[in-house]
Amino acid sequence: MHVLLIGAYGFIGSDVARGLIAHGHRVTGVGRDLSYGRRILPAVDWRQADLATMADPARWRPLLAGVDAIVNASGLLQDEAGHAVQRVQADAIIALVAAAEAAGIARFVQISAANAELPASSIFLRSKAEADRALAESSLAAVILRPGLVIGRNAYGGTELIRMAAAMPLMTPLPRATGTIQCIGMGDLVAAVVRGVEGDTPAGSHDLVEAHRRTLGDIVALHRAWLGFDPARGTVLLGGMAMGLVAGAADLFGRLGWRSPLRRNAVAALAAGISGDADGAVALLGRPALPLEAVLAGWPAGKQDRVVARLALLMPLMLAALFLLWMGSAVATFLHFDEAAGLLRAGGLDDRLARFLGGGGAVVDGLLALLMLHRRAVCFALLGTVAVTAAYLLGATIVRPDFWLDPLAPLLKVVPAAMLSLTAYLLLARR
Repeated sequence: MHVLLIGAYGFIGSDVARGLIAHGHRVTGVGRDLSYGRRILPAVDWRQADLATMADPARWRPLLAGVDAIVNASGLLQDEAGHAVQRVQADAIIALVAAAEAAGIARFVQISAANAELPASSIFLRSKAEADRALAESSLAAVILRPGLVIGRNAYGGTELIRMAAAMPLMTPLPRATGTIQCIGMGDLVAAVVRGVEGDTPAGSHDLVEAHRRTLGDIVALHRAWLGFDPARGTVLLGGMAMGLVAGAADLFGRLGWRSPLRRNAVAALAAGISGDADGAVALLGRPALPLEAVLAGWPAGKQDRVVARLALLMPLMLAALFLLWMGSAVATFLHFDEAAGLLRAGGLDDRLARFLGGGGAVVDGLLALLMLHRRAVCFALLGTVAVTAAYLLGATIVRPDFWLDPLAPLLKVVPAAMLSLTAYLLLARR
């Protein structure tokens, strides 16, 4: 079958794409960044579309030519710059349903979420429920999957937060107020999607969760053991005020493009609980869903998993340290501008050139620090700090070669900072 897959290079969508292709289906993927999609999924035929602009059925019609089935694996946890959850998860998908009806599409598989109800407190769940209702009321042969917390080989959002908590040394921090959570392995979710596309599951809405109801602490402990870390010596329970401050800060940085797993909606979803009817998995898969222990046992963790989990904890500290270094350099230069220019004059530069280079360097330092605050600009800024460091070292070698022998080693100390920038750049690559 020819399947149109929305959100094809996402956390769930990329695994769904591989599963459909492995079962002999032709997949056309829809996404914003086609070059990225082609790199990670070259077997997919890619089409460009931004869901934030797809609220009109007419925008979908060119993408539906020759399509036999549609799978929606897209999702947006929280409003971001230029991408509102309501438009992406509800308006665009409702328009797609209307376009699919007009085109006579055979089947539509919607990956929704457990607890997606219209009265839900979160816009993520409400918008999913709106799309679910439109699909259920349509003439399409629709299978609506409502998975629990999806556990995949990779991690994103809530699962990334769990691995970060599992990687904490000695103690495990957890919200004080938590609900029970039912997980679902990515393999079971992909199998349910494939069966839905092939017509092997009944139409309608189905929960897809394991039978076990677990606390967040239990899930973190299982991941800690899976990663091969020593058991935690204790738990630090964070009250509502502390979690609110953390989530508020993460939301603030979310406005700058950072998709932190600590944003309010992710934390609230885990704290409120994620649950469903485990019997739904039998209707979808012909068997119960695998329990979390079996899911994790199927993916033995390696050194790379432990390293990435620990580095996820360090990433904010890395960026904060680099921001302080470069912004501090800019501020210090402006506060002691005459002394900074004097260092260059002592190397033989005239006063005007010394002041120009000193002031210009401070401006560049400050701009690079500010660019680090925005997700879309941070990689450029990190490479910029490496380039500027190289320029500083070259210029200092020409103007003040004596600095290489200075007892405080001011030139040698910037080399590790440049290496930290390169490390952060590599870690910030897309999932």
